[in-house]
Amino acid sequence: MTSEHLNDLSPEQLADISGGNAWDYAMGGLRTLYRGTVKNITAAAGGWQLANQMYGTKEHGASWGEKWRARGAMMEYLDSTDKLPSWAPNW
Repeated sequence: MTSEHLNDLSPEQLADISGGNAWDYAMGGLRTLYRGTVKNITAAAGGWQLANQMYGTKEHGASWGEKWRARGAMMEYLDSTDKLPSWAPNW
């Protein structure tokens, strides 16, 4: 019977073998959540203001339907780029 010596693997080597480490996976998920939240807040606020300016009157703001439509347009615009609005740190 022979005994073989097993080499110890560094954390980086182990991560390469297993397909990545849990910390990188968790940070990627948090980044996606953060960016989605920033985009939704920006689209809601921007869509509200855009609809009121375009379709509202001095006496009455735009309808909820117009605000929702403008929010959707803002969301499409924000989804078309990898950059976040200037008010949010680009993480």
